Amino acid sequence: MYYYFCPSLNIFIHFQFFLPYTLNLINKKPSFPTRLLVLVIVVFLTSCSSIDEKKTYSKNGLSINYLKLEYMNDAEEVEEHEVEHPVKISEKYMRNQLYSLWYRNIEPKGPTQPVFTDQDVVRLAPLFRQAFKRLKIDTYIHFEYRSTLGMTVGDVFSTIKKLHWRFYRINDVYYSSELVGGEPTWQLVRDDGQKLKKIKTAFLDITRKNWIVANIHLAYPKNRKKIPAGRRAPLAPKKVLNATPSTNTKPASSSQTSSIQKRLRTLKNLLEEGLINEKEYQDKKREILNEGL
Repeated sequence: MYYYFCPSLNIFIHFQFFLPYTLNLINKKPSFPTRLLVLVIVVFLTSCSSIDEKKTYSKNGLSINYLKLEYMNDAEEVEEHEVEHPVKISEKYMRNQLYSLWYRNIEPKGPTQPVFTDQDVVRLAPLFRQAFKRLKIDTYIHFEYRSTLGMTVGDVFSTIKKLHWRFYRINDVYYSSELVGGEPTWQLVRDDGQKLKKIKTAFLDITRKNWIVANIHLAYPKNRKKIPAGRRAPLAPKKVLNATPSTNTKPASSSQTSSIQKRLRTLKNLLEEGLINEKEYQDKKREILNEGL
């Protein structure tokens, strides 16, 4: 946890201890305890600086940090020999990972909805892909993403042919108030190729509803509308130029139209007077209309 506090500790130690002892070194020959203390301080500051440098980048609203696996919650559930870093994943499969992350509110009950919008996925997929390439065997990714809907916070790492996504906050809503004895406010929803993480204890198995384990090569989710890359709207039929009009498509003249209407009225009167039946009426009507086309 000292990862988060090293910058402030650097400032505190520098001004409270390091600076006075530096002045002491200038004014007189330092004693052995003084030299030892200065050495400890320098080593500590150097180690903090190296940790702080793992705060790699922040782009398009996404902040990526690499943290040690040993500091992760439930780290005992992740065997070191299972961790598979760095991760090589194509942008297609990285997008499918993000497209396949769903959640729903528990209280109040709500519909299933995506963790990331389509625009988010396009923006984040290349960034996560690069972040996975830089992972070391003993680190995992902690991320924070600020979108128009709010802050989403979580962890992600890889085991053999699996990606683990664990969320603490989605669109400014925390996973739960379990820290004060409450229940989860939302839960992740499984899709094809995914499962919720189960933690085994001495007495029972606990399902982590904020932790999804996904096959690394996920297919595009069926319940998400797919628009293939490069797809365009259907084109209008091409007009045929300099083509000879067909006699079957020649528009009827006004006198011809009047004649057709007169014949149809006469036919209708014959039907109403019972001089022809319905079948004869329909057959003759079809014949008259075909002649006019």
